[in-house]
Amino acid sequence: MSTHDFNAFIESAWNDHADDPKAVAARLQSSTQLINAAEYVAPFARITTHVFGEHLGRWSEGITLLQSLRSLSAWDVTAHGGVIDRNVAALRFCDTSDQATASAALQTFSLEDKISVLATAAACLAGAGQSDRAAPTLDAAIELADTGLKDGSPAFRALAIAGNNIAGTLEELPARDAAQTAMMLKAANAGVRFWTLAGTWLETERAYYRLANSLIAANQPAEAIEAATRCIDICEKNTAPAFEKFFGHAMKAIAARAAGKPVEFDAARMTAMAQYEAVPDDEKSWCKRELDLLAA
Repeated sequence: MSTHDFNAFIESAWNDHADDPKAVAARLQSSTQLINAAEYVAPFARITTHVFGEHLGRWSEGITLLQSLRSLSAWDVTAHGGVIDRNVAALRFCDTSDQATASAALQTFSLEDKISVLATAAACLAGAGQSDRAAPTLDAAIELADTGLKDGSPAFRALAIAGNNIAGTLEELPARDAAQTAMMLKAANAGVRFWTLAGTWLETERAYYRLANSLIAANQPAEAIEAATRCIDICEKNTAPAFEKFFGHAMKAIAARAAGKPVEFDAARMTAMAQYEAVPDDEKSWCKRELDLLAA
């Protein structure tokens, strides 16, 4: 399979997985023959872990699919061994009811890899509705990161992704208890912290957007205004496209309304709609949620 076709396959899986994770899982299980080049292994492993882990909680099936990649002709243990080992360990951590046994299995990993495994496992557990296990797992990953990591460590990126995903998962719950709300905010703040260390300006401003969402969900609109403003400031500093600016201003408007600040709401809403008009037509469908909230 050509690189172009494989990339299109992976992009399609990412685009479709939120709406129909079971169908994407079946697609992945029947498509390992497409991996005929070494550089295809890691992207396939990432989407596999995300779908089987965070969306479906089908840990053992995900492990089986990841392990099957070792038998492919494109497999290179030096290049891919760590990727598969980490993702398998994350799913196995989730699949083990005995937390002590699960934690002991991580002792063979380096500090960086252990953090990555725990971060991924925390996101998978949150996605499976096991926030009581996800919270201490995320805490453990952050505590290990605080012991000292080198600049540019890939563990920062794993923590950033996990924080963002966990916050998004918990925001969508129809109701949250106090512990889940606290975890949501911790995860969203972790997303900001670790994307600042590991990502580009784009990922950082989107992390502030996520934080603003979480703060609104936690009924903290004043703090959400601050987070949305940070998102907007980063967009302005980096000449972001209208698509990115729309979300920042829309979130600021939504937060301002929740905070009982009608003047700020009107100003932010007006700016958001002006940015929306400049969004390319093929991207406007992604704005529906915020448009609906602005019109509510």
